[in-house]
Amino acid sequence: MILNAIVPPSGANVNPESPNAPRIQIGLETGQGSWQLHMNYPESVSFAKTRRQFKGELQSISHDSLKEIELIAGFGRQQGWDTAVVYEAGGFGQKLGRDIVTSGASPVQLVARNVEYVCFKNQKDVPKTDRIDAQRLAHIPLDHPELPYADIQDIKQEDLRLLFAETKRLDKDIHRINAQLCASLRGLHVGTHHRTVDSWLKLFQEDWFLELKDRSFAKAHCLDNLVTQLHHATHKRDETHKLLQQQIDEISATWKPPIPDAQPAKDGCHPLKALGENSPLREKSLPDALKQIKGIGPVTILTLIALVGDPRRFKSKKAFRAFLGLATTPHNSCTIRKSLGMKRGNPILRKLMIQLAWRWCAMHPESHLALKYFPKLDTSRRSKKIAICALAGELAEMLYTYLVHGKDFPGLNVRD
Repeated sequence: MILNAIVPPSGANVNPESPNAPRIQIGLETGQGSWQLHMNYPESVSFAKTRRQFKGELQSISHDSLKEIELIAGFGRQQGWDTAVVYEAGGFGQKLGRDIVTSGASPVQLVARNVEYVCFKNQKDVPKTDRIDAQRLAHIPLDHPELPYADIQDIKQEDLRLLFAETKRLDKDIHRINAQLCASLRGLHVGTHHRTVDSWLKLFQEDWFLELKDRSFAKAHCLDNLVTQLHHATHKRDETHKLLQQQIDEISATWKPPIPDAQPAKDGCHPLKALGENSPLREKSLPDALKQIKGIGPVTILTLIALVGDPRRFKSKKAFRAFLGLATTPHNSCTIRKSLGMKRGNPILRKLMIQLAWRWCAMHPESHLALKYFPKLDTSRRSKKIAICALAGELAEMLYTYLVHGKDFPGLNVRD
């Protein structure tokens, strides 16, 4: 693949001081087994070829397209320009945004749902909910006030998110190996339950296991292999937890007081709301502010920082609650009005907030949430489930108002 085919030749009419040429904007579109790039150079560059299409395996497509972006960004730096890569939001967005940052360009991730671009080639475009083509993305005015951005994390936050994802994967592996050990021992008519590595090793030193080795060496060897896998997974998870804690300590150590006033949206970032006068974030970092509340431990803090980030980027407490997966999905059809349950949002954050809601009644018995929902938690199973989900949703809204607006709520127990 000839990469330099998309860079203007050295004899191109380039004037970096032109006010109409602040940056190169690249539109990136993903499709079924293909990617498309559309380059929108400044008007001072007279270069016709601005579109490339890639087909093949996703891994090779990603590598080739990032090489193209790196080449364009290098050309822009030589002229004193920035390079912005605009693409629509998707499940791959965080990984792609990180790769774009390392290639020397700025990622701009857009939300495709309910987007209406006022001006594109002298015609008004209708809202699009499907795939947006690369040419449109390359010509979208990024300073449009209603343009919905997605959240692009920096490399440090992305490292934290990847470490957290690794801990979740290792937890699943540990649970799976424990289940395999229990199933194998039930087949041998040995009663057991999930254990730690040390307790498994202690169990396998008993007389029945020595007899099993003499009677069936293959089964005993299989159990030994499972315990070895469990030991490796547990050791790796402990190391990952240490790395996560180091990342949190670095965030707290390098924290600087944020600008309390509202900040407008930048390329690829949400606008930030203004902090309230009593907001703890004026004097403390987000980990320290969360650590002060009783019932919120290191795991909750790590999860919120890794998956949520700055809470000020949410426009309201309702939006924050929906992002945590604690808002119901309405369904309207003709005269039918019903709810489809909590299907949107992050399932990991939803589970975390429900566990926090169970602890909340014990840690904050005088708070109005505990007084409101605690009597409902001693009813039927269905009513208990509905009550704890409602408690978790209101708790998410209260955390948002406490952190951003500084509104204290009665009955909150804070650590000294």
